[in-house]
Amino acid sequence: MPTLVYAAAAAADVGTSFLCTPPLCHELNPAIGWLEPRGQDDMLSVGYALDATGVRASNRWVGRRTPKLAK
Repeated sequence: MPTLVYAAAAAADVGTSFLCTPPLCHELNPAIGWLEPRGQDDMLSVGYALDATGVRASNRWVGRRTPKLAK
C-alpha cells in the first residue's frame, strides 16, 4: 500500500510538471528545476528517475526492516 500511495503522489507531481509550461509557471523543485531551460523532456525524465529511485530505496531499506515506518 505505501508503494501505491507513493506512486500516486509521484504521478500527480509529474502531471503537474508536465502541465506547467513557461512563461505561465515554473518548476519550483530544485532537484529538477535547473533542467527547465533544457526542455520538458529532460526535466520529466530526471523526475521519473528520481521517483523510481525513491521507491526502490524505500522498499529496499525502509520497507523490509521497519514495515510500520513504511506505512
